Amino acid sequence: MESKRSVSSRHHSLSSYEIMFAALFAILIVFCAGLIAVSWLTIKESQQAFESAALGQSHEARGTFKITSGVTYNPNLQDKLSVDFKVLAFDLQQMIDEIFLSSSLKNEYKYSRVLQFE
Repeated sequence: MESKRSVSSRHHSLSSYEIMFAALFAILIVFCAGLIAVSWLTIKESQQAFESAALGQSHEARGTFKITSGVTYNPNLQDKLSVDFKVLAFDLQQMIDEIFLSSSLKNEYKYSRVLQFE
């Protein structure tokens, strides 16, 4: 009672839904591969940044302080070679160093430098 079918009837053509699902699957595979590549590049870049920081390469931060008491401004402070500039800059650098070295940033902090007085 078996019906004999021809060889050509065993292979049926793909329906439009099957083609659409195959195309969608291929697009998802390409999209996932792209996400994996972007993730890998991001992780690699962050590891390089971490390694460069661990090797002693540092970052610089700049800021401005306003001294409100304890020091009187004089025009000699504009000259970086003057004794007044050097004394006050040294004192301020020591104070800033003490503050940072006693803070939670003590392991990251390197030094401070006074560039000018205004």
